[in-house]
Amino acid sequence: MVAKINNRLIIHLTIVITVLSQLESLRQSFRPLMYVMWFFLIGLGLIRNNKGVRITRTTKIFAIFYLLFFVFCLLATLITKRDYLSGSYLGTMIIPLAVSICMGIYSSDLSYEDILSLCKTFVIIALIYGIYVNAQYFPSYSSWLIQRRYIFASKNSAAQIWSVALFLSFFMPKLTKVKRSCLWYIICVYFVFICALSQGRTALLGITICSVIYVIVSSKHKIRWSIITCVIVVAALTQPEIRQFLDQALLITRYSGQGVNAFSSGRVNGYLKAIESILTYPFAGVGSYYIDCSYLMILAETGIIGFAIIETIWISRVVTNFRWKVKNNKSNWKKLVFLITIFYIVESILEGLPPFGPGVSSFMFWILCGATVDNIDFNVLRYNALD
Repeated sequence: MVAKINNRLIIHLTIVITVLSQLESLRQSFRPLMYVMWFFLIGLGLIRNNKGVRITRTTKIFAIFYLLFFVFCLLATLITKRDYLSGSYLGTMIIPLAVSICMGIYSSDLSYEDILSLCKTFVIIALIYGIYVNAQYFPSYSSWLIQRRYIFASKNSAAQIWSVALFLSFFMPKLTKVKRSCLWYIICVYFVFICALSQGRTALLGITICSVIYVIVSSKHKIRWSIITCVIVVAALTQPEIRQFLDQALLITRYSGQGVNAFSSGRVNGYLKAIESILTYPFAGVGSYYIDCSYLMILAETGIIGFAIIETIWISRVVTNFRWKVKNNKSNWKKLVFLITIFYIVESILEGLPPFGPGVSSFMFWILCGATVDNIDFNVLRYNALD
């Protein structure tokens, strides 16, 4: 019993340290500590688990293909003399892989309530992170309205954390049947607000798409909700203050009349250059490369070979999550994981490192997948009984 309690406490502490490692003021000390904590969890689990470690099919695919990717990068560097080992994906995928392995090791020790508790810890620390960023970078609303450049450089990675926390907050009353459901919905609104203040436009787009899909897939009154939503949006847009807020959050006026490339923060021209690079080096890519589209980035960086390896990991994860959703369409857990998966599909199209990064920003997605989708005990026993 003591061992189990310690395991849970260490996982909670690791989640807190992982989110705090995103803070610029703590990054230098917390980032190495974060890696130590995840690998410590793996080592501790291997030592304590006398019955053997449960490794799921998706984690096996992840581990095998990550090893293949490492071998590919090593050979490509030796053969082409270009640097593949310092490429973005080789380092970025380490934490999602470590998280997946950890969830396999500890899933049999995690009850339904334990998983909820991990989710609450993540939401709370994400909320603290948001409040800190709000106070540190956007202390004055009036000064934010007139800013003409990105103030918070880590907006994209932070917006991933806040968006996942938003989905968890929205579903928390449905998963726990708590009395203070209004508090969770207020937290949801705040996460949208801080994403907008940070001008995380890709995250806001992902949240919007997921909201539409949720209404279409889950609502029993789709037409009614569609009409209500349209009325609310039209009414809101008639308010000058709201229009001003949206204009600044989405940078509409800033890029007015400058074309699609400017509005997309240079993505269009970047895509064209990436395609040119891909056509020049189609099989193994050019080594280290960055563009705001994970698929083009992988092709440019590692070519068709690297693309096939990495996308096997991602596609297997998406297919597994979607199949899990189909088995019981009414489960709130399945709706939650389904929407977060959709969110990361959007992110992967318009950002370079999701669903694996940047940094450790996507780690909670992989925790949820391991703790629910891949957790045999959760699906067979606890899930049927409690959700």
